[in-house]
Amino acid sequence: MSVATPIHNDLPRNVPSDRVVDFDMYNPSDIGLGLQEVWVKLQEESSHGLVWTPRNGGHWITLSADLLEDVHSRPRTFSNQINFLPKSAGSLNFLPSALD
Repeated sequence: MSVATPIHNDLPRNVPSDRVVDFDMYNPSDIGLGLQEVWVKLQEESSHGLVWTPRNGGHWITLSADLLEDVHSRPRTFSNQINFLPKSAGSLNFLPSALD
């Protein structure tokens, strides 16, 4: 994975370029290290608790427990309506994870 990426051509307007990482959650480049080690490496290489990747249709990734708790406690701001990546694949209505 790489924190600095050349993939900024179609960056959404609400995504600051310093939050972009090149990370594929379905195929992390360093998976040989182990899954937990891959996540730790992503956290260590990022200077933010919230990053965005263009992989799998583009999505945000929370990197800290505090931020994840904040996201899950504010359903009016952060929706679970689309709960599968890539977004183009549609939504899986698993309860309760599909509820806001």
